[in-house]
Amino acid sequence: MKYVLRRIGTMSAVKTLALLEGLLFLLIGIVYGGISIILSLVGGQLGAGLLNGAGICLAFVIGFPLAGVVSGAVTGALISVLYNTVADYVGGFELSLSDRKSVV
Repeated sequence: MKYVLRRIGTMSAVKTLALLEGLLFLLIGIVYGGISIILSLVGGQLGAGLLNGAGICLAFVIGFPLAGVVSGAVTGALISVLYNTVADYVGGFELSLSDRKSVV
Protein backbone atom coordinates (compact mmCIF):
# COMPACT_ATOMS: atom_id res chain seq x y z
CA MET A 1 0.00 0.00 0.00
CA LYS A 2 1.28 3.44 -0.83
CA TYR A 3 0.38 6.47 1.24
CA VAL A 4 1.41 10.11 1.07
CA LEU A 5 2.26 12.10 4.18
CA ARG A 6 0.50 15.38 3.42
CA ARG A 7 0.71 17.18 6.76
CA ILE A 8 2.57 17.03 10.06
CA GLY A 9 0.74 18.25 13.14
CA THR A 10 2.66 21.20 14.54
CA MET A 11 2.00 20.42 18.21
CA SER A 12 2.84 16.76 17.64
CA ALA A 13 6.19 17.69 16.10
CA VAL A 14 6.88 20.24 18.86
CA LYS A 15 6.20 17.74 21.66
CA THR A 16 8.14 14.91 20.02
CA LEU A 17 11.24 16.90 19.10
CA ALA A 18 11.26 18.77 22.43
CA LEU A 19 11.30 15.45 24.31
CA LEU A 20 13.90 13.85 22.03
CA GLU A 21 16.28 16.81 22.16
CA GLY A 22 15.73 17.23 25.90
CA LEU A 23 16.76 13.60 26.48
CA LEU A 24 19.75 13.90 24.15
CA PHE A 25 20.92 17.09 25.83
CA LEU A 26 20.43 15.45 29.26
CA LEU A 27 22.90 12.74 28.26
CA ILE A 28 25.34 15.38 27.01
CA GLY A 29 24.88 17.35 30.24
CA ILE A 30 25.63 14.25 32.33
CA VAL A 31 28.82 13.62 30.36
CA TYR A 32 29.99 17.23 30.61
CA GLY A 33 29.01 17.40 34.28
CA GLY A 34 31.01 14.26 35.01
CA ILE A 35 33.98 15.72 33.15
CA SER A 36 33.80 18.91 35.24
CA ILE A 37 33.83 16.88 38.47
CA ILE A 38 36.71 14.70 37.25
CA LEU A 39 38.76 17.70 36.14
CA SER A 40 38.32 19.42 39.49
CA LEU A 41 39.45 16.24 41.28
CA VAL A 42 42.41 15.68 38.95
CA GLY A 43 43.47 19.27 39.42
CA GLY A 44 43.85 18.54 43.12
CA GLN A 45 41.20 21.05 44.08
CA LEU A 46 39.39 19.92 47.16
CA GLY A 47 36.94 22.01 49.11
CA ALA A 48 35.95 25.12 47.16
CA GLY A 49 37.38 23.76 43.90
CA LEU A 50 35.34 20.58 44.15
CA LEU A 51 32.28 22.59 45.11
CA ASN A 52 32.83 24.73 42.02
CA GLY A 53 33.05 21.56 39.89
CA ALA A 54 29.83 20.27 41.44
CA GLY A 55 28.11 23.57 40.71
CA ILE A 56 29.22 23.42 37.10
CA CYS A 57 28.02 19.80 36.94
CA LEU A 58 24.60 20.80 38.26
CA ALA A 59 24.42 23.66 35.75
CA PHE A 60 25.19 21.25 32.90
CA VAL A 61 22.67 18.64 34.04
CA ILE A 62 19.89 21.22 34.44
CA GLY A 63 20.79 23.77 31.76
CA PHE A 64 21.52 21.45 28.83
CA PRO A 65 18.15 19.62 28.94
CA LEU A 66 16.27 22.92 29.23
CA ALA A 67 18.13 24.28 26.23
CA GLY A 68 17.39 21.03 24.38
CA VAL A 69 13.67 21.25 25.09
CA VAL A 70 13.52 24.84 23.87
CA SER A 71 15.55 24.18 20.73
CA GLY A 72 13.55 21.00 20.03
CA ALA A 73 10.25 22.86 20.34
CA VAL A 74 11.42 25.62 18.00
CA THR A 75 12.85 23.11 15.53
CA GLY A 76 9.66 21.02 15.58
CA ALA A 77 7.50 24.06 14.91
CA LEU A 78 9.69 25.29 12.07
CA ILE A 79 10.04 21.89 10.42
CA SER A 80 6.33 21.12 10.57
CA VAL A 81 5.32 24.51 9.17
CA LEU A 82 7.92 24.30 6.40
CA TYR A 83 7.02 20.69 5.55
CA ASN A 84 3.30 21.46 5.41
CA THR A 85 3.96 24.44 3.11
CA VAL A 86 6.23 22.48 0.78
CA ALA A 87 3.97 19.40 0.79
CA ASP A 88 1.10 21.54 -0.53
CA TYR A 89 3.15 22.15 -3.68
CA VAL A 90 5.03 18.88 -4.24
CA GLY A 91 2.73 16.35 -2.59
CA GLY A 92 4.71 15.19 0.45
CA PHE A 93 6.59 11.98 1.29
CA GLU A 94 5.39 8.77 -0.33
CA LEU A 95 5.32 5.87 2.13
CA SER A 96 5.02 2.17 1.33
CA LEU A 97 3.34 0.34 4.19
CA SER A 98 2.50 -3.33 4.57
CA ASP A 99 0.78 -5.57 7.10
CA ARG A 100 2.94 -7.13 9.75
CA LYS A 101 1.99 -10.63 8.55
CA SER A 102 3.41 -10.10 5.06
CA VAL A 103 6.80 -8.80 6.22
CA VAL A 104 9.49 -11.44 5.71
